[in-house]
Amino acid sequence: MDAALKKKVWRVTVEVSRIVIAVVFIFSGFVKVVDPWGAGLKIGESLAAFNMDALYDWRFWLGIWLSGAEMMMGMMLLFRVRIRLVSIFLTCAMTFFTILTLVLAIWDPVEDCGCFGEAIKMTNWGTFIKNLVLLPMSLMVFWDSRRKPIIPTFRDGFFMLLFGSIAFGIGIYS
Repeated sequence: MDAALKKKVWRVTVEVSRIVIAVVFIFSGFVKVVDPWGAGLKIGESLAAFNMDALYDWRFWLGIWLSGAEMMMGMMLLFRVRIRLVSIFLTCAMTFFTILTLVLAIWDPVEDCGCFGEAIKMTNWGTFIKNLVLLPMSLMVFWDSRRKPIIPTFRDGFFMLLFGSIAFGIGIYS
């Protein structure tokens, strides 16, 4: 394969990965943010399973925050807003949640992680496999965005405020 074709294949692969992750994050965040009590209950189950009782009273706010952040990251990915910053958070989140879902799959302390709220039920192993598919995609987006500018533009600030208002506004309203 010549260099131009390799570059084109890489571009297409990165763009498909970016869009797939964005759609998954928007859908997953939305179905949880419209039901913050359900997300809070699921987080409460996980906190109890890992003996993190100190955070238990915060489970509903954590549900809104995690779901809203997930939805906001998906929207930012989809519209290429602060792609370098989002790719860093995305890669860190996917790494953490891949490890967490492996632990959940092996020890099975909760029935399911609630990754897609009540919309789609997945086993812990199914969730782990989903994360194994999304993690390399997030690494590709991260690798590709490493040369993007770090300084935000006015457009970036506007869309971050808009997407944050939408995601967290839905959660607080719900």
